[in-house]
Amino acid sequence: MKIVSENSATAHLKGTIDSMLNNKFVGLKAWALVKKSGDAAGIHYTIRQISFFLIFVHFPLFISSCSPLPNILFVMLFPPSVVEIGDDMVDAKLFDDSGNKQRLSAYLSDKYLLLSFCSSECGVCSEVYPELKEVSEIYRDNLTVISISLDSNSKWRKSNSERNISWVNLRDPKSFGGLAAKYGNDLGVPYHVIISPEGKVIDRWFGYGKGSIREKIEIL
Repeated sequence: MKIVSENSATAHLKGTIDSMLNNKFVGLKAWALVKKSGDAAGIHYTIRQISFFLIFVHFPLFISSCSPLPNILFVMLFPPSVVEIGDDMVDAKLFDDSGNKQRLSAYLSDKYLLLSFCSSECGVCSEVYPELKEVSEIYRDNLTVISISLDSNSKWRKSNSERNISWVNLRDPKSFGGLAAKYGNDLGVPYHVIISPEGKVIDRWFGYGKGSIREKIEIL
């Protein structure tokens, strides 16, 4: 078995890898870095460290608190089929605030659906809520607004206690690796999707500016 000696470049690379692995969004960025370097010792080290990290750190977290990280990594490794504008909506089982599973398709009726993917760790998302409340009230005869949290259950419930959400409020246990990814979200939150009464995706977009949601709704 050939033993690869460690040089200063490898030592620096290991330090960088360890820094990445101490962040939630580890794995593939670290792997891309080390592959690009072509450093054999670094590659061996990264494989060992990522394996250790996933088995002994995130697997116990997943078991104890339903950490969404395994789903996120799975989607990064095996990207799902993404629906395009004009395609049929994607269905999923999501949790309501009573802990019951609800199918997204159950909210489909003679109204449009506005899906708003959000997270309590997203500063911009807090700016979205007032406008969601506004459109849910003004267009209630033609529109059903659905917030879909990508938080863990504990963070979602804490966030709920701090906000007065009067529209449909659900949580995707698969976080960024679930429904959001299938609707083409690879940028982050806030992310929005509009679905027609016939169940077709008619619009989707990332980000938020004051009045932007209302503008989208008014042209339906």
